[in-house]
Amino acid sequence: MSSFSNSLIYVIFKDGTDLYKSRDRILEKLSELNPTFPKGASVTIGPDATGVGWAYEYALTSKTKSLDELRTLQDYYFKYALLGVDGVSEVASIGG
Repeated sequence: MSSFSNSLIYVIFKDGTDLYKSRDRILEKLSELNPTFPKGASVTIGPDATGVGWAYEYALTSKTKSLDELRTLQDYYFKYALLGVDGVSEVASIGG
């Protein structure tokens, strides 16, 4: 989901996944990816949720990159890094 200067990406975990452990792993991956984020970009995570809803969400924002550029980074870099986390079954990118 996108609006002016921000884009939200949703990560969906497999059933039975320990959501707290998986959220920690996502934070580790985001920390590894941080040097590749556009200058001025900030990443925040949303609240945890049940397996029925979103378990994790983050937003890419930047003062120097367009929504198209942020979406490209998400689709070709960040998404695949997050899919490499054990227990992540889907990374649903919305917007851009």
